[in-house]
Amino acid sequence: MDKREVHVIILLVEGDTEVEFYSKVRELLLKKYQDTNKFKFLRPINIKGIGNYKVNAARQFDFAVQKFVKENKPEKNHKLKKSEQKENKIQFIFHAFMCIDTDVLDTAQKPARFRKNPPINENDTQKTIRDKNGIPHFIKAIHSIEDWFLEDSDGIIKYLKVDKIPKFKNNPSGAEKLAIIFKQGNKIYTKGGKSEGFIDNLNVEQILNNHTNDFKELLNLIK
Repeated sequence: MDKREVHVIILLVEGDTEVEFYSKVRELLLKKYQDTNKFKFLRPINIKGIGNYKVNAARQFDFAVQKFVKENKPEKNHKLKKSEQKENKIQFIFHAFMCIDTDVLDTAQKPARFRKNPPINENDTQKTIRDKNGIPHFIKAIHSIEDWFLEDSDGIIKYLKVDKIPKFKNNPSGAEKLAIIFKQGNKIYTKGGKSEGFIDNLNVEQILNNHTNDFKELLNLIK
């Protein structure tokens, strides 16, 4: 009998705020899709920025795989017949979902807007994951995850206790916009940093619904 396939989902994110956001995404998806015999959805891993990304992503992915395999090593049950033991065998298939902004990709569908020399080569990064026997995927926020956050102006206003979101004339990046808005609320927003309570005030479910196409490969694994 063939081994039962179980897909193991490993999210690799860029910073503390992203950890909180994708933890909420994971929580929502686990509530909606509960066939955990089909998949295992691990907690997001913070690879702390985009410096030397392909090496760090592959290293963190490999570490997560080894840890998962060690923790899920099947115990031998000598009371079972050999045929029954075979039926209980599982083949884990490991997926690396790299959650990044498209303005750091040099092969993104849309050109990078805010970086002259995007630091992540998509094809090279995918190869490093395949070299670790993983299946690479990207979850791409166009142009940045802050642009996703800005879709929920009500949540931002509630968190910062400001009257409204200002209009921007010079078309700054999403992170720059959030920094300006946070300053109005006497708070500081730093890309990759932690903003206590911010994600809790956002309608993460609505943001996820807005971007089902960006999450399509992940959703196809767990549906």
